[in-house]
Amino acid sequence: MTRHLPRRLLAVHAEQRKRKRAAVGNRAVRLENDSDTEDEDEQRPVRPSRTQWTPQDPGLVGVNTPEFIKPVMSDENREKLEDLSTAYDYYKLFQSDAFANEVVFQSRLYAVHKGLICNLPHISRDTYRCMEAVLLHSGYHSVPRRKMLWELKQDCHNNLVADNIRRDTMDAMLQCLHFRDNAKIDDDGYFKVRPIFANLNKAGHWFVDEGQFSVDEVMIPYFGRHSSKQFIHGKPIRYGYKVWALCTSGGSGVWFEPYCGRDTRVEDMGLGQGPNVVLQLLEKASLLPGSELFFDNLFTSFPLLDNLSARNIAGTGTVRQNR
Repeated sequence: MTRHLPRRLLAVHAEQRKRKRAAVGNRAVRLENDSDTEDEDEQRPVRPSRTQWTPQDPGLVGVNTPEFIKPVMSDENREKLEDLSTAYDYYKLFQSDAFANEVVFQSRLYAVHKGLICNLPHISRDTYRCMEAVLLHSGYHSVPRRKMLWELKQDCHNNLVADNIRRDTMDAMLQCLHFRDNAKIDDDGYFKVRPIFANLNKAGHWFVDEGQFSVDEVMIPYFGRHSSKQFIHGKPIRYGYKVWALCTSGGSGVWFEPYCGRDTRVEDMGLGQGPNVVLQLLEKASLLPGSELFFDNLFTSFPLLDNLSARNIAGTGTVRQNR
């Protein structure tokens, strides 16, 4: 056997090696690797780890966000609030008479284009306000068919509705209800209802001083046919229209942006769909420095938190373990 060993190994003096074993059951288990001596093991240098972690952001993202200071209300807004005495007055802060007059004008214009001249006497601002009230009332007092509210049966008749608006007037208003001129239609998937979102967003400035906001998607249930209808698996409302919403911690809407695919009015900032939505909503709503944003894992990313920190806005989001 020694004939096949090199000369340098044959010239080396013999060394004694120790091997420690422990009996586990009926077999021996090695506890340590072969080593020259215990002293040599202690003198052997420790191998440094190849992974070297270095802090990329010692200041931590978001720690420099200033404290939110609620702005002082302007004299004009204070006078508006002091003049409000009823719930209807507060409602008109979000659905002003100017918007109601525009809806009446567009509805009458549609009636003329479609030859529904007989409906013109029924289309007025008072009729439109009553129609709004009936739709809001039906949210918590619903019947299988709208016409049942005017029936004389005791289990169907609604005095609050029947005493304020006639059934044929309600039908005429709904038949001609329009918010924009069809002659000016474009490629916008929400062309006909875009004024509704514009009017709601215009009134969102009343909630900017809340300080805490959340960004999420809102589903408006709809089961008909439309190019902008969405399907989201696992949601309470799976079919309908999806709307990006910026809301306060109390649930009040500040800004709404309907989702319609590539035509959605959200600028691409190179951070992905979720972060782009968050940044666009806070820009359009003109959130104040020191505000806090909360969102889920659909929007959360480190570049987004870094961008929010640069804007002096705090961000808190959930993450998934596998991402």
